[in-house]
Amino acid sequence: MKARPSTRLCPGLLRACSGLSAWAVMGMIGCTPQGNFGPNRAPETAFSVEKIELTGENRLNSRVELSWYGTDVDGYVAGFEISTDSLNWNFTERNDSVFRFSLPPGSDTADIDLWLRSIDDQGLADPSPARLRIPLKNSPPEVAFDTKSLPSDSVLAVFTFRWTASDPDGDNSLEKAFLKANTGPWIEIDKNQALISLVLDTAQPGKAYVYYGTRRSPEAFQIDGMVPGGENRLYLKTTDLAGAQSLPDSTDAVVVRPKTADLLVVGAQPASVTSVYLGVLQSINVDYDLLDCFVNSSSQAPRLWDPSFDLILGLYNKAFVYSDATTLPPNPVSGAEQPLLPLIAPSIQRFTDRGGRSLTTTSFAANSDLTSLTGPFPFDGLVVSVGQARIAPDSGMYALDTTRYPDVRPTFFDFGVDPLIRSVDSEDFYRGRLTKLSGWTGDNLMGSLRRNGAGQPQQVFFSVELHKYNADLPALEALFDLILNEDFDGN
Repeated sequence: MKARPSTRLCPGLLRACSGLSAWAVMGMIGCTPQGNFGPNRAPETAFSVEKIELTGENRLNSRVELSWYGTDVDGYVAGFEISTDSLNWNFTERNDSVFRFSLPPGSDTADIDLWLRSIDDQGLADPSPARLRIPLKNSPPEVAFDTKSLPSDSVLAVFTFRWTASDPDGDNSLEKAFLKANTGPWIEIDKNQALISLVLDTAQPGKAYVYYGTRRSPEAFQIDGMVPGGENRLYLKTTDLAGAQSLPDSTDAVVVRPKTADLLVVGAQPASVTSVYLGVLQSINVDYDLLDCFVNSSSQAPRLWDPSFDLILGLYNKAFVYSDATTLPPNPVSGAEQPLLPLIAPSIQRFTDRGGRSLTTTSFAANSDLTSLTGPFPFDGLVVSVGQARIAPDSGMYALDTTRYPDVRPTFFDFGVDPLIRSVDSEDFYRGRLTKLSGWTGDNLMGSLRRNGAGQPQQVFFSVELHKYNADLPALEALFDLILNEDFDGN
């Protein structure tokens, strides 16, 4: 092997590299003026390694880093030309490179020849280019589910996940990706779509629609093999241009519950609160599907709210949301900590735009950020005042339409209530008989109602938690019955 001569940079004499489609170039070349006496003599060229002695399984992958040098006894080397066929040459001013070679389709080994010649300062090329044979072996690709994105317990109708794939020979060597559910068939998916949701087909048990990214429309194909209401495992694999397959990766078993009703109940409060609401729904003969996102049941909460919750909500005609100001646990994917309403507000907006109808009951903390809530819900803000407003058990709330909707009363004092400021496209629905303390002043609107284009109630919003207003339980049940069974079932 020739020793590499000492070099220095030659400013002003470097030319732009014409490019070589199979490789990328890094570094700078050097030059060593040696004088210029007599006829110009051709430069000489050498790779930094003369031979790569690798055979059988012990070969390089398709990503190869090489360096080279040239000498010129009567001038300096201005650049190099490289070729993979000794006929077509590409010029570069650099003296090292990372090459990415493509193996022939269907082959996992190949020997690639590379030719190199120096070009001196007068444009004369080395007449005997250096040649290097590179023994290559294709490496299989790799694929994996993003475990942070995977549900840990069960999901309601929608299974959303992220995944990654790579190839030691370069990610551009990846050719196809495949997904399957349980023992179903492998289905080719777009290898460039790293976020996928599967939505159970309510009309065809076992099948699921495939959604890419945050798209709101499914792809033209479905995946088969899902088990509604049972345990489901998903599998991924990839192939590369040489036909090599990755080892499949799989998820843990996840129960995927099917849609069974027209009403989606979404809650983020303790079991004692949930039981009050579910008892009311059962008493008025309303079927529902429950998505419990409370802190102790947060394994049911979507890890990727967008698109998961949007796709879940899109399966239903009606929604009942109950919450308070409690912040949900840190999201495993984003790390964000938020109350329930800001998380679901964008989906509620799209749900409403599609004609969906919703009943929401909640409460707020002091200085709650309402930015994302006004618009999706029929209110523009809360009454702010010094002091405190409360609703006593013997006072309660009354509807503006007193002939149709009942008065409801809390079992105990409801302290620190926040009357709302309704949006301009909504109307007054319920007001509270307030006890005002320590200088509190303001309106007493506790519930607003927004109608659709046909004049039918579409959204009902309470800024108090209705489970507290069960002193007269039949009255609370009557309120839910009128909203969910009559108002929301109208055309």
